[in-house]
Amino acid sequence: MASFEGESARVIDKFNGENFSPWKFKMEMVLASMDLWEIVDGSKEAPPSNADPKIIKEYQRRVKKAINFFNHMLKILM
Repeated sequence: MASFEGESARVIDKFNGENFSPWKFKMEMVLASMDLWEIVDGSKEAPPSNADPKIIKEYQRRVKKAINFFNHMLKILM
């Protein structure tokens, strides 16, 4: 398993279609500890296009990190 901010991601079972409630709670806690929860829940809005390029780049980095983390924690259900 890839490492995300230490070992916290290792205690979460991948979502398998049946374990939503505990998975959701643990994901929220880990994402909050990674300073990504505001990105995921939508409370952190994207900066305007005329914002400082460093702010835009940091926001985009956090979005990509959150997406990567979710991809890692989802089991492909097919």
